Amino acid sequence: MKFPLLMTRTLRIPAAVVVTVVAVSFTYPGGLAAAVEDFQNYGRFHHEMDTARDRDAELDTHSVGLFDRIATKQAIIHEVFAGRVTLADAADRFLTLTADDTQAMDFLRARYDGSTDLERMARNVIEHAKAQRDDSNHKAVVAHLDRQFRARFGHPR
Repeated sequence: MKFPLLMTRTLRIPAAVVVTVVAVSFTYPGGLAAAVEDFQNYGRFHHEMDTARDRDAELDTHSVGLFDRIATKQAIIHEVFAGRVTLADAADRFLTLTADDTQAMDFLRARYDGSTDLERMARNVIEHAKAQRDDSNHKAVVAHLDRQFRARFGHPR
């Protein structure tokens, strides 16, 4: 059984628009004015979302690189504790890992005093070594690194 059409075809579309507008005005948060404003700003919102998605992807990539660099530094410190890497070698490796990250280099330059980035990295190596409290010869290794620092740079850390 067919539902009898109460409206002519020419009135159906305007009636549907009116029903939609009334429904939106009652159900949309902020009412009809907010819905119209959001509709007008859709392009800008869409662009902002794309920009935020791109920034998230960039941050994810940076975070992965940062975590990889930290893991590599930990491996270098492990080699220092095993006696296979000197302070100079570790500082060179730390600098190689970090040199292309301007934010990290700016942070390290502000955190550690020193006349060169290599001296700052040597300080950073010793700080990483000091953080390895789980090693039984922790104090001896840090003291040895301090002696290497003095020999290399001509002054105490």
